[in-house]
Amino acid sequence: MLISSLSSRLFEVTQNATYRDAAQLASDFIQFHLYNGKTILDTINLSNCTSNLAEETYNPGLYIGGLSVLVNQTQNATMGNFLNNLISNSIKNPTWTGPDGVITEGPTTDIEANYDGSAFKGIFIRELYEAWSRTSKDSDVAKLIQSYVMVQFNALLELAKAPDNDYFSPLWHGPADPKLIPQGQLSALDVFNAAAGMANVEAQPSEPTPTPPVHKQSKAGVIAGSVIGVAAFIAIVALLVVYLVRRRWRSRYGTPDSDEAQVWTTVSASPHTPEIGVTPFSQLSPASNAGIPEKLRNDMDFGHDPTTPTSQIAGSSAVPVSVPRQSTLPESSVNPPSTANAGSDTIPELVQRLNVAIAQLPPRSGGDDASTVSDVPPVYTRSL
Repeated sequence: MLISSLSSRLFEVTQNATYRDAAQLASDFIQFHLYNGKTILDTINLSNCTSNLAEETYNPGLYIGGLSVLVNQTQNATMGNFLNNLISNSIKNPTWTGPDGVITEGPTTDIEANYDGSAFKGIFIRELYEAWSRTSKDSDVAKLIQSYVMVQFNALLELAKAPDNDYFSPLWHGPADPKLIPQGQLSALDVFNAAAGMANVEAQPSEPTPTPPVHKQSKAGVIAGSVIGVAAFIAIVALLVVYLVRRRWRSRYGTPDSDEAQVWTTVSASPHTPEIGVTPFSQLSPASNAGIPEKLRNDMDFGHDPTTPTSQIAGSSAVPVSVPRQSTLPESSVNPPSTANAGSDTIPELVQRLNVAIAQLPPRSGGDDASTVSDVPPVYTRSL
């Protein structure tokens, strides 16, 4: 068993074919001469080729550990099937496994006696862990090994541990002993190492979880959110700048509407600006014609057109006048040039000149008899 276990481990480390061949020969010899159908026997008599029928956990333990390494390196399916059967038979062997699953190998009377069986069962658990670590964790044999090791672990904590200290009895099914017994501590150490290794593998996934394609969407969402945030910030800053500029412009120059209102208010409030009023057209009454000769009244025929207006200058009585269509006044006096840039002081002068031009009477063309005037234009009544 030692040769098989040592050669297999040397081949695993060096990949030297010499160690592989030695491990294969030793494994074949044990399988054909020391295996009794359920476990590995201890020794063989070379003189008569008879085997020692003693059954101990040490022998199958060493062989299981070495064979698991060799099977893992060579991937020999035949040896793999033999290994699985050997593990199952060794775990269920009633020679050292009790009805509760706890290994019973060890001293029966004096627990402090130097009995090899107390350390053999620790070696058995150690080699089972070697086989488990090289086997698929989903396989039946791996689950069987793990369950068997956990049964021994719980037995040590609940049945073999002293209540006041961390001393473990060589008898895993009890009773506990408060004294320190080296055999019990050594065998318990192999169980704790195996249980810790199995628990560590269970905590870590056997295969890495594939990364879902959520990260790309998250990055796209972050980028889109960042762009929107930056755009919103820029828009807010731009609106703020526009608001401040408009506010500063209004405080310095004012709005066009307010300027225009201010200009018209200034013009209307000027003391030099005359008040101009236009009365609707009306027909002159007989009382208003009292001061005009009868012949002139007939010539002007005020009562003929009901829309004939009258003209009245502020501060005087209304005087009807007759103005020909073709004015003899110069164009500049009738229609003074408009000055777009003229100030408020120019407007009263223009209005006064316009009123004077309209109030002038046209010259007569034929003496007293030439009193007939045709197409009398409308005359407005103004108050200055």
